[in-house]
Amino acid sequence: MAQTQLSLPGEQVKMSNTLARARLKGLPLYGGRMIAAFASLVKDTDAAFQEYSIPASSIFPIDAAKMSKKQRDLIEAAADAVLTTIVEVPCPGDPNGFKKYSFSQVVFEHGTLTTAFAPQLKPFFLELKEKFTLFPLGEYLTLTSVYAQKIYLLLRSWRSVPSFSITIEELAASTDTPATYRYQDIRRRIIEPAMREIKKKTTLRVTWETVKEGRKVTAILFRFKNRDQQQPTLPTPPPTPPEKPIPAPGPLPIVFQPLPGDPAPSPRPPVARRRPAPAPLSDAELADRRAMLQAQAAAIRAERGREVAS
Repeated sequence: MAQTQLSLPGEQVKMSNTLARARLKGLPLYGGRMIAAFASLVKDTDAAFQEYSIPASSIFPIDAAKMSKKQRDLIEAAADAVLTTIVEVPCPGDPNGFKKYSFSQVVFEHGTLTTAFAPQLKPFFLELKEKFTLFPLGEYLTLTSVYAQKIYLLLRSWRSVPSFSITIEELAASTDTPATYRYQDIRRRIIEPAMREIKKKTTLRVTWETVKEGRKVTAILFRFKNRDQQQPTLPTPPPTPPEKPIPAPGPLPIVFQPLPGDPAPSPRPPVARRRPAPAPLSDAELADRRAMLQAQAAAIRAERGREVAS
């Protein structure tokens, strides 16, 4: 018997590109949210599906403790849509062939939603090694338009290439467009509002343009702006200035260290410095010097004479 896994929805949803691009006939907004929330719990490494359970309040604006009849009807309508939605994928090699699938069961009790995917859906969820679509559930749940949901999945399924084109017929089939819509209706009611919402609420950055044959629009070309997420890089350090060359050392002075047992060196006597000889005096200078000395001698003799008299 399948095991039941009760938890909040996961962060990522992984499904095959075929399912992401498939036509889901009659799937409403909350039906798409319900399928994506259940799919976020699927582990692609499992060999078989389990039963997956999530709180209904995680995707519906309800209060499980005080649920009104209107809220209950909203959940029931979404569950009915999931059960009656046909997954239609083309048959490779046969343009007239088709494959149709349906989801299995949905149970709602005590505020909990439980589902078990049909075993036929295993190729779309389990053991996916290549050609799969990976997208964050939180982004998908913010979208409030069925067409925005569908074009978002379509863009995510082509995320590995820089651009892709899709014919108007293929786009109309993938988005489950009413058969009465012409290109102008598809552009005005589906492409333009969906792309505005995707740009505003998700991380996808995509431009689109028409492809014409003559005057008729035959396809849409989508181009991704941020296909390669750049890794954060560390700031480049400033260049290191070149080191100045260290000059080569000159010859070291030779110092003789005394050996043990050698006599202590005697101190060297100080060298007397001689004062330079004075310049010779002129005759006039000599006469002045002699008169000054005679005057000083006379003054000394006079002073001594007064001392003796007293």
